[in-house]
Amino acid sequence: MIVNRGETKSIKVSNGTIDGILFNVYMYAAANNTTLTVADLNPQEISVKAELTRSKRVIQICNDNLKVLGLFSAKNYGLTDWAVGHTLTPHGVSTKEDMIALCFLSFGGCVNAKDDDELVIQAVCGRGTFGAALDQAVSYVEFNERIAIGIERGTPQIIAQVVQANITNEKYSFGDGVGRLTFLNFDQTGIATQVINTLQLASDKLQASVNFYDIFNMDKNVFTSPVIQYSAAGQQLSLYPQTFTLYAWHGGRMDVLDNVFVNASYNSANVNASQNYLVAQKFLFTPELTARAAALTAKHLEANHSKAGGEA
Repeated sequence: MIVNRGETKSIKVSNGTIDGILFNVYMYAAANNTTLTVADLNPQEISVKAELTRSKRVIQICNDNLKVLGLFSAKNYGLTDWAVGHTLTPHGVSTKEDMIALCFLSFGGCVNAKDDDELVIQAVCGRGTFGAALDQAVSYVEFNERIAIGIERGTPQIIAQVVQANITNEKYSFGDGVGRLTFLNFDQTGIATQVINTLQLASDKLQASVNFYDIFNMDKNVFTSPVIQYSAAGQQLSLYPQTFTLYAWHGGRMDVLDNVFVNASYNSANVNASQNYLVAQKFLFTPELTARAAALTAKHLEANHSKAGGEA
């Protein structure tokens, strides 16, 4: 579904399995011979909300802007395309350049919409989404649900908390069902000017106390690769070098953390407004959902057994 500047549009899913949202942001130059980059896009102006209504209860899967959600996905799922973009038609003396930035916002798990369920995905393309170098009437945001195969064992949620400017210490509570914790930073271009000083994580299964270099080490060597791009000479460049994966589950219920608290110490002079976020990807487990998942698993096992020539 295409959303133009200043518009709000929604997609409703009442029957199917969805595991995220696909975003294709198209940018078209306002003038000939103009080079475009992703800096001409302001993803903070693109608001995204996904809500699941189930048994008369509304469950918020996500409700934030694509600046935060986009970098969260790029970091955790290797989506360098979003951070760099693709030029489609190069600029020329009589040619307007255009480009596209691609993002898959992963929920982190499946949503099985059935019976009276309704999943509503809403996107708002704010009036400040496209910069002055772009043709405001031609550029647009396209979004669609991603159809998937899988069993919803826990309803996924993405919760982001902004780090207040110039703060020295802050405590966060993310509750139960946390499968992933990520620290996002948007304004640092290296690691010399450190935002995080120390971080303490407390939960039912994991207790940890780490300093900046511990976090940097784990992020690079344990969890994920950095968001990267390549220079014209082929040199690998790290983007967002102080965006870190703090914890990542392996897909099983036993890996999910409950009763999660984070106590973070910051170098206050380096903490600028709206440039740092702590994001949790978590899951809501209910007895009804657990029973539904168990029944669906048994059904699939029986079907697979029959296909293999066994007896039901």
